[in-house]
Amino acid sequence: MAETMTVGQRQDHWRGVLEQWRQSGLKRAAFCRERGLTVWQLRYWQRRLAGKKPSGSGVFARVRSVGGSGLRLRLGVLELELEPGFDEATLKRLLRALGAAC
Repeated sequence: MAETMTVGQRQDHWRGVLEQWRQSGLKRAAFCRERGLTVWQLRYWQRRLAGKKPSGSGVFARVRSVGGSGLRLRLGVLELELEPGFDEATLKRLLRALGAAC
């Protein structure tokens, strides 16, 4: 999704994604896996568009470059620093586990 979308466009996009999920008959995790989404994204937008405040802090995080080729991800009090050459599969498992906990 392009970062140049307006708030209204982003909301419309996620309304469509949520409708696709409802019509798919799939469980949330299976739907997200098929579309390359995280469960927490779907939950966040489901709550946000229903007018409920999402639980937890730092649902969206700022990611920045560290020292040239590493990354640092900060979610509230949780901070994850990735060195160059990190194992992508391990990161995906970590993010799935964090998404399931939210």
